[in-house]
Amino acid sequence: RPPQSPPRTPLLLPSPVDKSTTSVPVVYQNFPTDLFCQYLQTGREISIQNTWIPNLDVFIDFLIAALHRQARIQILLLFPYSPVAELRNEALEASQLPVLSDQVQRGVESNLTRLAQIWSVLDASQRQQLQVRFYNSLPSVSIYQVDQFCLMGVYFHGRLAISSPQFEIDMTSFLGTRVNGEFNTLWGIAQPISHLDHWQRELDLLKGRFYPT
Repeated sequence: RPPQSPPRTPLLLPSPVDKSTTSVPVVYQNFPTDLFCQYLQTGREISIQNTWIPNLDVFIDFLIAALHRQARIQILLLFPYSPVAELRNEALEASQLPVLSDQVQRGVESNLTRLAQIWSVLDASQRQQLQVRFYNSLPSVSIYQVDQFCLMGVYFHGRLAISSPQFEIDMTSFLGTRVNGEFNTLWGIAQPISHLDHWQRELDLLKGRFYPT
């Protein structure tokens, strides 16, 4: 009688994702500005996460209109004096287009100048609806979210995130839940600035928080 083989140990496979909560993202070659602006016209909850927002001027009027109807806007930017900003600068230098050695820093400062202009014409309640924070860690993805609509980009070498493929995410899906969790995690550890009209002074104060001596 041949010896019996020992019982096989079953493989532990990952738990399947509920198909009712998944959807195949729509992929755009680059940032679909018109589509994003369409959602901004009626959005109540707007979240943007990027190293800086290169396309801010394109839709800034829509953000102003959203604030006037009491929409909440949360913006996450990379701390411009971070070593991570230097790494992103180096990655962008792989582009075939001319890139400044301090591209990230200049981009963030340009964004803050424009946001300060908005801040100056808002009333007290509207200012509370415009929240800007800075993170000091490696960015995972770029996020442009309006309510349950979201565009997610990736950080390729030599390309801005908005110039790379954009994935349209349903925020009620499994992937949408993960993207939302990523934003909330980064938002929770990011540092806020309270007065956009004095953003340079506040950035200097953040240096002490991020890099205490």
